[in-house]
Amino acid sequence: MGLLGDDRFDPDRAQELATLAESDPQAAAEHVDELSDMLQADRADIRNAAAYSLSLAAEPRPKRVSTVVPALREALTDDSDDVRANATWCLSRIAVEYPEKVHPALAQLKRRLQDTATEDAAISAFIGLSDEYPTECESITEDAIRLLEHHESNVRSSAAYVTWNLGKVSPASIRHAVDPCVGLLTDSNEFVRHNAVGTLGQIATAFPEDVEPAAESVSELLEDSKQSVQTYAAWTLSNVAVEYPERVGTAASAGLVRLLTAQGIDVRRYATYALVSAAIQTPSTVTPTDDAIAGLQAVRDVQVLDIDPDMIDQAITALESAPSVGSSTGTTRRRTDATTQSTTDAIEQQVTEIPGSTSDTTTSQSQTATTTDTSTTATETQQDEPASTRAEPAASESSRETATRDESPTTETETSDEENRTEVFNPNEGGEDSRGASQFCPHCGEQLPASAAAFCGHCGSELP
Repeated sequence: MGLLGDDRFDPDRAQELATLAESDPQAAAEHVDELSDMLQADRADIRNAAAYSLSLAAEPRPKRVSTVVPALREALTDDSDDVRANATWCLSRIAVEYPEKVHPALAQLKRRLQDTATEDAAISAFIGLSDEYPTECESITEDAIRLLEHHESNVRSSAAYVTWNLGKVSPASIRHAVDPCVGLLTDSNEFVRHNAVGTLGQIATAFPEDVEPAAESVSELLEDSKQSVQTYAAWTLSNVAVEYPERVGTAASAGLVRLLTAQGIDVRRYATYALVSAAIQTPSTVTPTDDAIAGLQAVRDVQVLDIDPDMIDQAITALESAPSVGSSTGTTRRRTDATTQSTTDAIEQQVTEIPGSTSDTTTSQSQTATTTDTSTTATETQQDEPASTRAEPAASESSRETATRDESPTTETETSDEENRTEVFNPNEGGEDSRGASQFCPHCGEQLPASAAAFCGHCGSELP
């Protein structure tokens, strides 16, 4: 094992393993026990080389590296910022697929959120932990919301993802995340926008009044270049529209009408819910009226969205009989008859329930929605800097997002009732690790290249 005596380790051996981990992390995973021992070395550079190597090996082989979690937990309190950072990143990668292995370190990882050297890696670790243990993670709510305004986009996206998860347990606890999330809707990173609007949608399931003032900002995402972002924007608006149909109709009806003919089933579904709410209660706010009527008729006739056709017919009838917005005789008013209220209640139940309960088996394989990108952290350092002296920062300005949420739209799934576990992976590897060229990802609908792999290179979901 390269021992020199007096419990000291050979620095050349530590460097050798770090170099191996950079070129072949799969092979480096065979040396996890030796690397674990090195975490006890007297020299900080050796300990850091070991933590760095383990963090790289954990990406392809998290289960193997999870066998040394106890040693990694000890490293979380190391005097060296670099050792703490690399140990935290290592646990973060393990937590993606095996959160139960990292669960014993949950309390220590909470403390790492208060450490500027480790906060980026720690919030990433809570992606997997908040998926599996959201109630136990509620105590990090303030840290997650604070990190929504971090200068690195991968941290902002991770923080939004975790905040979203925490909101599933207690929407009230994340209500004060509305303002920072609204600020993220124009973020240059698509994954930040995705998770931010999803968090707003989660808040809107219980407190639509908090999100209603942001209806215009959310509606702008209906024109986003990524259909997954469009989907969650439509979902958020559908939740707001139940209580504030006039605001949604006025701010978003044109964009929602356009999405009625989108390729993705989920984006059409939630655009329909939002429009139906607005059309039934405040029909004069829905424009262009003729296009809305035609779009709703097409949705009703296709019958693939699991939406009550009578509900759609009621919306169409309201639009056909309503005066136009510019009519001298028509004023915007909310209809409140018993039938309208019954329909509104039905919509509220459907837009907030788990979308996976619906059956979307007819999505066209030609759809081009790109849903998720969940990047891990690779090392960004000067090439001439020795591996044994550096921490592992966030790899890039790309970040994590969810492939499928439990209480939100399953972004453009081909079979949206299939439960998918969120994966965190390297998108550069994912681009090459895909299935046959004639196949499509069952989760995001993107065409897959020829080489075989375990995960979709577009959304990060595990492939069958």
